[in-house]
Amino acid sequence: MHIRYFIFLSFLMISSQTIAQNITIHSISTARQPSGDNGYTLDGHLMSESGRKKLLNPINFGENGIYNKSVSIFDGYASTGSLTNVSSISKNNIFFFASFNKNDPSTQAFTDAEIDSMYNWSVNGGKLIIASGGEWGPAFNSNVLNNKWGYSYIREAPSPINPIFNGNNTDIFNGPFGNVTNAIQGGSAQGYFTQLTSNAIIYATDLYGNPTLFMDCNTLDLIIADIDVFTIFGGISVGDAINNNQDKLLANTFAFMNKLQAKPKINASNNNELSLNDVYNSYQWFFNNAPLNGEINPQFNAKEIGEYYAEVTVNGGCKVKSDKIVISNDTLALPNVFSPNADGVNDNFIPIKMNGMKINQISIFNRWGEIMFKKDAPAVLWDGKKDGQVAPNGTYFWTLEYQNSKGEKFKKTGYVQLLK
Repeated sequence: MHIRYFIFLSFLMISSQTIAQNITIHSISTARQPSGDNGYTLDGHLMSESGRKKLLNPINFGENGIYNKSVSIFDGYASTGSLTNVSSISKNNIFFFASFNKNDPSTQAFTDAEIDSMYNWSVNGGKLIIASGGEWGPAFNSNVLNNKWGYSYIREAPSPINPIFNGNNTDIFNGPFGNVTNAIQGGSAQGYFTQLTSNAIIYATDLYGNPTLFMDCNTLDLIIADIDVFTIFGGISVGDAINNNQDKLLANTFAFMNKLQAKPKINASNNNELSLNDVYNSYQWFFNNAPLNGEINPQFNAKEIGEYYAEVTVNGGCKVKSDKIVISNDTLALPNVFSPNADGVNDNFIPIKMNGMKINQISIFNRWGEIMFKKDAPAVLWDGKKDGQVAPNGTYFWTLEYQNSKGEKFKKTGYVQLLK
């Protein structure tokens, strides 16, 4: 009962950390380009009375809405240099990077430091939707993030957003707001991508199979060819209701990004049980850069000295590698179960490896805090007995004081299950 409760509680803690009950969207204010086509952002005139209202409508996004997360929108970053502080934004938030004409004299320029800051936030787990488009003649150039991310764009009209197999398997085209059979770009600056990022999955193409929507698997960012897919120029309806394919695509896109898992990071328990920080679609564990046969579960017990990481699949199909963890000679690995039944197999609670380690003291407690065993410098941590009798089946708490080969002292705590 206690083990089940611990697992369930851990799942709740992970879920509450990775899926926020409120979706916070950051968007660069239209004040960054006060003249010209200054409507291509969530507070601009091309989106404020359409897409923005749909996102803020509790019937669409709300506790009792179609997607049961409420939305709040932060409009800011209106001046040159203001994006250099995005590292403080929670990685659960979504950043919507819309279109700004670099050739318009009123535009507050985007500096290299701002673009680097945006990239670093994203590559470290931030959720980014890029809808900045590209270049159209000498008058219009919205190539802001293109070079840093490594994609390029060419103008072509018409250039629709037609989902392909990978796209139809996502919430973008088959999500909570309904099925989207196709969507259109709008205005004159339509186009497609001539070069994708180095690791990408295409979700939609134009009439000729050229990519118009993809996910960058390096950053887990969603990149779309034209901002007007989300504006009234592309057919988004005015008002707060979901009426057509364009409306569905907008709403589904933000739901998809909200549900997108965090980048995988390894958590290691005291007994070298490795787990990850989120729930993923598939798992593969690696040891010293080689896949481990059959190790495709969320948890893994690292028993050998070396380097470990996991490769997972996230919503949308990207395969992402976790950070790496090194189990070294100075790492003390302990079993989480033993069976003191005198059959000669796993009869003692004993370290899995002790290279370079020295145990100074071990203490074992039962569930009521009663001390079952305490000893200095033991080779066997516990034989499962108290006063000469084998203790009852159950889970026991231990504290361990030890030092590594460098003489550095540590204290660990954990649980071990006794099964006779």
